[in-house]
Amino acid sequence: MKFGIGMYSAQRPPDSPRTHSELYADMLRHARFAEEVGLDSFWIAEHHFAEDGYAAAVIPVCAAVLGATDRLIAGTSVAIASFYNPIRLAEDAIAADLLSGGRFVLGLGTGYRPEEFAGMAIEPETDETRLDEVAEILEKAFTGRPFEHHGRFYDVPQLFQLWVHQRRFRSVGRDARRLHLSQADVRPVGGPAGP
Repeated sequence: MKFGIGMYSAQRPPDSPRTHSELYADMLRHARFAEEVGLDSFWIAEHHFAEDGYAAAVIPVCAAVLGATDRLIAGTSVAIASFYNPIRLAEDAIAADLLSGGRFVLGLGTGYRPEEFAGMAIEPETDETRLDEVAEILEKAFTGRPFEHHGRFYDVPQLFQLWVHQRRFRSVGRDARRLHLSQADVRPVGGPAGP
């Protein structure tokens, strides 16, 4: 059995004298402590346009946690799929995983806050369909083969030089997808084997 801790969000309570810099530093301190006491994973939640400063840039926060630890797995719990360009999401997830030695987990899900959909110019009723389409594109992007995608929301011409992991990609369920990457068999799409 494995144990983790989350969902970290770097929220600042009302009237708190603490700065967001201090809250993010605390999150990294907690991650190091979680690793010291033997926990296996650390999960960061995502929301946008929140008055309390809820962590919006969840992948860079995961990258910071991964950089501050040696063994701990860090993951998104969850990244709201509708708010991402799927190719950029794939590239960012791959970079976080490569830099951490295979310790990044990308969890995808749907949103629910009206102000987030308004701020991102996304119609809320398209959220679940967008999640499915983003997951489909990520599945193609992580195969290591050239691909293209022409869907309802995203149009991806045939890609080249997208560095991908070829093993250990999993998609679990429609409502919460975990896309697990590992540092193995990395190569550019359509190119020679990588280092």
